[in-house]
Amino acid sequence: MSVEETLQKRKIHLLTEEVFNRIAAGEVVERPASVLKELIENALDAGATSIDITVTNAGRSEITVSDDGCGMSRDDLLLAFERHATSKVENVGDLLAIHTLGFRGEALSAIASVSRVEAVSRLPESISGNRLKITGGSVQDVTDTGSPQGTTLSVRDLFFNTPARKKFLKSKGVENGHLLAVLKRYALAYPAIRWSYNQDGKNIYRLPPESGENRLLAVFSEELAGHILPVICEESNTRLTGFIGSAEIARKSRGDQHLFVNLRWVQNRLIGHAIASGFHHLIEDKKFPFYVLFLDLPPEEVDVNVHPAKSEVKFRRESEIYNFVRRAVQETLQGAGIDAFREMTLKPDENLNNITGEITRETSQGNNRATASLPHNFSTSHSRQGGGDSSHAFSPQAYQLVFGQKETGSETPDSSQAADTAAGGGERTQVYQFHNRYIVTEIKTGIAIIDQHAAHERILYEKALQALTGSAMHGQQLLFPKIIELEPEKSEQLKEVLDELQTLGITIREFGERSFVLEALPPGIKEGSDEEIVLEILNELQERGVARNPGNDQIAAAFACKAAVKFGKKLTLSEMNGLIDQLFATQFPFTCPHGRPTLLQLTQSELERRFGRA
Repeated sequence: MSVEETLQKRKIHLLTEEVFNRIAAGEVVERPASVLKELIENALDAGATSIDITVTNAGRSEITVSDDGCGMSRDDLLLAFERHATSKVENVGDLLAIHTLGFRGEALSAIASVSRVEAVSRLPESISGNRLKITGGSVQDVTDTGSPQGTTLSVRDLFFNTPARKKFLKSKGVENGHLLAVLKRYALAYPAIRWSYNQDGKNIYRLPPESGENRLLAVFSEELAGHILPVICEESNTRLTGFIGSAEIARKSRGDQHLFVNLRWVQNRLIGHAIASGFHHLIEDKKFPFYVLFLDLPPEEVDVNVHPAKSEVKFRRESEIYNFVRRAVQETLQGAGIDAFREMTLKPDENLNNITGEITRETSQGNNRATASLPHNFSTSHSRQGGGDSSHAFSPQAYQLVFGQKETGSETPDSSQAADTAAGGGERTQVYQFHNRYIVTEIKTGIAIIDQHAAHERILYEKALQALTGSAMHGQQLLFPKIIELEPEKSEQLKEVLDELQTLGITIREFGERSFVLEALPPGIKEGSDEEIVLEILNELQERGVARNPGNDQIAAAFACKAAVKFGKKLTLSEMNGLIDQLFATQFPFTCPHGRPTLLQLTQSELERRFGRA
C-alpha cells in the first residue's frame, strides 16, 4: 500500500489554521457583546483609568474601545493577535492563581478572524504609536502614527466572512441590550474608572469616577435610593461586599442580579442559590432579589478556566463559600429587619419612623463586629452592619414595637412561655377571628390583622430549622402505617433526606426498591395528608435544591406549609393568643417562609383620617 493510499484511509487529521480559528471564534465571539466584553477586559488589565466605547448598528458595523492604559509596542501589537499570545500567563503555575480578567490569549485572535480590526497603541515613553490593520485574521498593514497614550481597538464588519453566523444575531434592540448589559457589569465593578458609552451617535452613559453607591444609582435608577442595603462580611481570607435590595424591589426575573468574583462578573448557581436562600424569609416565590455583590478570595481558591468565555467559575471550598454567602445576606437583612414591618403596613404612621429608628439604634449597639470600609470605593452614608449572634436579638424589640409593654412585665415571651400561654389562656381579650382566616387584635398604634396560616407557618418553620440543627422533634406513631410508592427519581430523592425527615418527626423506612413505609408524623398533622407532605418536600427539593447539601431551608418551609393551621379552621381565644405570642418569639415574625406578610397594621391616625377626624 502506497503512502498516499495510507493517508487516504486515515480518519484523523489535523485541522487547518483557518478552521481552528473559526472554531475558536465560535467559542469566544458569540455576538457583538462578546467582543465588547473582551475589549473592556483588555483595557482594564492594561490599567486604564478612562474607557470610551463607541457602538454602531448594534455592534455589527463597529465596536470601538479606547483606553488610557499602558499601551503596547509595535512588536507586542503584532504578537497580541497571534493565537495563545498573552502577557498574563507565563507558566502552568500561573493558571492556578489567575489575577487578571484575561489570560488565554485567544480572544483577539478569534475576533480578528471574523472581522476587520484596526488597533492603535502607544507606550507612555514613546513619541508616536503604531497602527495595525487586520482583515479576517490576516495582517494588512502596520504603520507609525500619532496617538494618545493607551490603546484604541476598533472591530468593524463583524462576521463579514461568516454570513451564517451573522444570521443568528437577534434584532438591533436585543443586541444593543446585550451590549449595554456588558457595560453595566464593568461600570459597577470599577466605579473609580471614568466610562463613556456612545451608541449610534448618541451618548447613553457618561459616568465619572465616583463611589460605589453613586455608581449603582447612576447605572440603574435613583428610585433604588433608600431600598439598597450595604453588605460587608469577612471571614478569614474570604470577603463579601456590595449591595442587596430590600424585599420591596424584588424583581420578576434574574436580570438585575450581578455577582463578581475577584472583580470578574460570573454566573454561579451555587452562589446564586446561597443569596436567594439568605432572602428566603422575605421575598415571595417566583420573585428574585436585586443584588450587586463582590466576592473576594485568594485566586488559588477559584478556578476561572472552566468556560471559554470565562463567565463561570468553580470553588475549591464550595460548601464553606455557600454557607458564608448565605450567612452574610441573612445578617444584613437581620440588621435592617425592623424595616420589613414598616414596609408591610397598610399606611405608614409618622411616629413609627422614630420608633424604628430607636430600635435600630438599640440593636446596633449590641453589634460586636468591627466597622469596616467598603472596598472598591463602595462608600455609603447609611451603612448598617449586621453582627454577632443576632438569632434572638430582634423579636423583643419587634414585640414592643407592635404591642408595647405587656401588662404583666417587660419580657417578651420565649417559646416555652408562649406554649404555656397557648395552653392556659391568653392575656389579650381584644382578639377576634373573622371568616376563620384572620386574627384581629389591638396594638399600640392601631389594629393588627394577622394571617393565621402564614403566622403558624413562620412558627413551625423556625422550629423545624431548630430540629434540623440538633433539637429533633418527636413523631407520633400512625395507627396504620402507610405504604408510599414513588417513581425512580423521587425515590432516590427521598432516600437522600430520610435522616432529615426523621428529625422532624416523620419516620419513613425503605420497603423495597421504590416503596416506603410511613410510620410516624409530628403531632397536629392529620392522617390523609401524610403522603402529600412527603411529596411536597420532594417537589420543593427538586425545584430549589442546587447546593451541594441542599435541604434544610426547603424541607423546613415545605413542612411548615403543610403542617400549619389552615384557612377555615376556627380558633379559640387561647389558641389565638398563643399563636400571637409564639409568632413574636420567632426570629422573623413579619413574614412567612415564602416571603408573604404574616400581619398588616392599620394605624389609629389612618382610621381617624378615613373617618374625617384628622
